[in-house]
Amino acid sequence: MITLNSISTTAIAAATGAAVQEFAGIVNQRLCKSVCTNQSIQPTANVTYSVDKTYTSGTTTFVRIKATGTITYVPKGRNGCSTLSQSFTEYTTLVFSNSAATAAPTISLVQGLSHGYLSDVACLTANRYEVATEVTVTATYA
Repeated sequence: MITLNSISTTAIAAATGAAVQEFAGIVNQRLCKSVCTNQSIQPTANVTYSVDKTYTSGTTTFVRIKATGTITYVPKGRNGCSTLSQSFTEYTTLVFSNSAATAAPTISLVQGLSHGYLSDVACLTANRYEVATEVTVTATYA
């Protein structure tokens, strides 16, 4: 699941014809095996955001965002002997609206830094891993 926490939204600028939505995209994945929160080797993850599809209806454009990645971790009780890799693909949708639009906008996406952390923790054991990533999506109207 991807949760979008808005950082900022910029209205359509007259000079550039662009609207910008900046958000923290948080991918929350259930781990197949539990992880000890106090072990020396903590999980790592990579995530890549991209524009999957766009659909324009009238003056509203729907932008489907895709997040793909892998979480690599050492399950509880394995003492660093073997790692597991867990791949994921998640989707979410953003909406841009421009009452003056006469054509669909050009959509661009820029991905910033990511930070991963364990979640769903009880008794020094975690069952989920989250990756927060700064993502900026721009709709440029001609």
